[in-house]
Amino acid sequence: MTLYRIKELPLLDVVTLIQQKVVTFRFTKDNLTIEQLNEINRRIIDKIMTDGYAMGASTQLKDKIVLRMCTINPRTTEDDIRQTIEKIATFGQELSTS
Repeated sequence: MTLYRIKELPLLDVVTLIQQKVVTFRFTKDNLTIEQLNEINRRIIDKIMTDGYAMGASTQLKDKIVLRMCTINPRTTEDDIRQTIEKIATFGQELSTS
């Protein structure tokens, strides 16, 4: 479910496929530098944590800051995942235009 939902949103780009219920992905937008996108992805995690809806984590893969989503908690629902991914896309869009 997570992977398919991420692929549905044009502003999110899957970086690695799900392994052990973890997927990495990042907000992306044309005509922004890798440095700008890295900063936006770092700030998305801050906004997710401040928002309190979900816990966020990031990591660096090669030269890209990516977001990590782990869905191993048995109480996590498809709706939780959908709403978290939508919040991430919305936060990225807000940060990319500010």
